[in-house]
Amino acid sequence: MTGPARTAPAGASDIANTSQRPARVPRRAPADLPFRFADPELAEALGADRSEPAWLRDDRLAAWQAFDGRPLEANQLYTPYVDLRAADLFDARPYVTDAPAGVQTAPIGDVPAGVVVETFDAWLARSPEAARAALASGATLPDDDKLAWLARGFWSAGLHVEIADGVVLHEPLSLRWPAAAPGRAFLTRTLISLGDGASAEIVEELTAAGPDIGCAAGEPVPQGLFHGTSEVILGRGASLRLASIQDLPENQIAFQQRHATIGEAASLRWALAQLGSKLVRSRVDNRLEGDRSSVEQVEIVLGATDQLFDLTSYTRHLGRDTTGNLLSKG
Repeated sequence: MTGPARTAPAGASDIANTSQRPARVPRRAPADLPFRFADPELAEALGADRSEPAWLRDDRLAAWQAFDGRPLEANQLYTPYVDLRAADLFDARPYVTDAPAGVQTAPIGDVPAGVVVETFDAWLARSPEAARAALASGATLPDDDKLAWLARGFWSAGLHVEIADGVVLHEPLSLRWPAAAPGRAFLTRTLISLGDGASAEIVEELTAAGPDIGCAAGEPVPQGLFHGTSEVILGRGASLRLASIQDLPENQIAFQQRHATIGEAASLRWALAQLGSKLVRSRVDNRLEGDRSSVEQVEIVLGATDQLFDLTSYTRHLGRDTTGNLLSKG
């Protein structure tokens, strides 16, 4: 006995064909982060593999929680202007115990007594309580910025510059950070403190780590990520001139955080040049906390082709009779 013939419902063959198609790559929103490495396992590995004290591992994990729990664009009242779609770092591996070649901490002239230039590792070994007081306080980075928490939780290299009360440097200090290798992520911090009445000039260079790396014809060079901070604390009557030249390779994605706490009658002069990188997202926070404190910030951008520069500056006048003068030119 044969039963009635069955007919496939309309559209069944279409459904079958659809199931065999490759999955569509999800469309990225402009503010979606272009990497996946920032997780609690990396925070734990940085602390364990680098033999860091328990308080620093705890600080890294707390920073990861703050990073994970907030949007990239904090102001939700308007359409976010940040656009990270030019960045592709999903396969980037972060540095943990290694680093690209070329980190430099050297004076141009003689350094007098009362000046310390050292790595964070040396600082933690030499003066653990002072390092803990500065790094664990969170006062040297903004607490409302996702990328600032990224630096605090996942840095693998740091430079500490400390100039004692009354010390005047007549020759500039030179700090140099190299780019990350293709397919790598290099997260760094620089903390600079000047005591009461101290004066200094610092030149910071962000440059390629070596010669250009070639790929087979038609294949792009993988991108690298450089994330760096400049965390400045100026005591009463201190004076700092800081010039930064960003000339990273065109395959580099650069995130920058600059945060300055300026004391009574102290003065800060930023001179910032943005030249290289595929994409730059920069934030500068100037806090004029002391009476009669001042900041002058000059920033120039020389870009070409499809480079993208996303630059934001905040100056908060908290003391009395404070002065801020900011100029940006593209």
